[in-house]
Amino acid sequence: MKFIQTEYGNGAEILMFKDHYVSLSAVMDDTGITAGANGKKIVPKGTLVGGASASVFADRSQKLRVSADSGGSLSGPAVIDGLLLEDVDVTYGPKTCALLIHGFVKTDALPAAPTAAQKAAFAPDVQISFIEH
Repeated sequence: MKFIQTEYGNGAEILMFKDHYVSLSAVMDDTGITAGANGKKIVPKGTLVGGASASVFADRSQKLRVSADSGGSLSGPAVIDGLLLEDVDVTYGPKTCALLIHGFVKTDALPAAPTAAQKAAFAPDVQISFIEH
């Protein structure tokens, strides 16, 4: 049997306050994600993601389907639906993930600091405060 060790990010916690956040279940799309040196397609925690339709986001009866590019930024729609709470391995296809929609996030623990335009593009339900740590 072949065993492949998967290494995820550095493990830095993105949440400033671990007892004050809200996350939703979502499905991370694997489209546009490129494999790293080890052949794995890992989307790092803290990546800004979008792509959930307004009706699905408001309904919550279906899983949100979100996407990002491998550079850790939004791809596709101009609305950001949240941040990934943990690393997501989409090597073998779309994967269920936790989508942070409310909380306090350490900016220096993110793969890329959000720009003012990205912060302005958050969906109305998303309430994330970025804290310089």
